[in-house]
Amino acid sequence: MTIEIKEKGSDRFYREVINVISQYRYLLKKPRRKIKNYFKEYTVLLIICAMILLLDVVSICLFDAGTGEKIALVTMIFLIVLLGAYVFRLNKLKKTMLADPRTSTLTLDEYGVTLNKENTQELRVSWDGIVFVRILKEGVYFVTSQQTGIVISVIRKYENEILPWLREHRPGLEIIAE
Repeated sequence: MTIEIKEKGSDRFYREVINVISQYRYLLKKPRRKIKNYFKEYTVLLIICAMILLLDVVSICLFDAGTGEKIALVTMIFLIVLLGAYVFRLNKLKKTMLADPRTSTLTLDEYGVTLNKENTQELRVSWDGIVFVRILKEGVYFVTSQQTGIVISVIRKYENEILPWLREHRPGLEIIAE
């Protein structure tokens, strides 16, 4: 079976793809694990650290700066830089994915799953390498057993074509739906 994917995924889809890839090793250990939204979690942590930094600066201005306040100040600045860099990286990766103009072709056959990006990039995984298929709110994800973190993702619009084929031709493959 071959599916030609001409439309782009949504912003929410690519956020979900990045979250799945980021939590890949956890999913191998616990396939039914709830997928965390790292975009939201790290942004909230960044805001909390900024508020603590502000309180620490106010405390230093109003009172004398002790060793504890100085350590807290340096720690918060360090955490804000790290969290800011991570949130920036997540958003940059999402923008890169959104900007990719190429159409894709997903092929499911007796040998495995192939995702081809306009004959410029091809990713092929045999059925022995697919651990499970995970269906989330925005997409369908073929999770591989390799420690490299390879996940073939397709927008959920194609779920009604993919699942019947998998149930008929790969009945032993675990399909996890939310």
